Amino acid sequence: MALAVRREPWCVQAGAGVAVDGATCPAAVVPLEAAGLGLSRLYRDGRGDCDSTMLANAATMRILIKGGKVVNDDCTLEADVYIENGIIQQVGRELMIPGGAKVIDATGKLVIPGGIDTSTHFHQTFMNATCVDDFYHGTKAALVGGTTMIIGHVLPDKETSLLDAYEKCRSLADPKVCCDYALHMGITWWAPKVKAEMETLVREKGVNSFQMFMTYKDLYMLRDSELYQVFRACRDIGAIARVHAENGELVAEGAKEALDLGITGPEGIEISRPEEAKS
Repeated sequence: MALAVRREPWCVQAGAGVAVDGATCPAAVVPLEAAGLGLSRLYRDGRGDCDSTMLANAATMRILIKGGKVVNDDCTLEADVYIENGIIQQVGRELMIPGGAKVIDATGKLVIPGGIDTSTHFHQTFMNATCVDDFYHGTKAALVGGTTMIIGHVLPDKETSLLDAYEKCRSLADPKVCCDYALHMGITWWAPKVKAEMETLVREKGVNSFQMFMTYKDLYMLRDSELYQVFRACRDIGAIARVHAENGELVAEGAKEALDLGITGPEGIEISRPEEAKS
């Protein structure tokens, strides 16, 4: 089997991949912890007990993960993985590598990619409730479970700037995150200014996905005509459109019914959000 290596500028522990006969084979996760690599390329100082020297060490570290089974999306391949300067360089057996590499024995173990959680809500206030996890504790817990990248949400209030909300979220996340992260931008209202800021976010900030809501009436919910305009804007700027898809009117009626019954806890979810509201 021929091996073609795709080199990605990612921190190894964040799930760098290599291509094997056109398919992506993933990087190791748990073994790289043992190698002493940094938590992510987005690491910054001041994160409690995260070691700020880790990434500097990773820049010159050579690692060979030997004897494991590399798990691909369509196959399991017995192979060694050689990493240099935080990038996978070779995958295969009987690799020719430079001296001085740290060898990790993965015999009997699976070499798998780090997980990517595509919908998280760290350090976020939503409908008078605040998430218990901030970006430090949430991403540190994610790493313990093998998740090496998260995608959070920015939810600007109506009539407020998307750019301001984005910068505020970055200011909360950047000093604290322990893993790679990205951000979805919520579109909670519609106007020409919103469209212009969407373009700026894609062009200058690297945002490539926008979240819309068909529920949360009078808070985040968009009208159908507004959803259509956002979809067109996403098409024009090459961004991904994400939709929280429920029938907002039915959910609002269901929530009122639950409150009238004195139900305010999670047990009211079937009343406030019946299956009909999601179909």
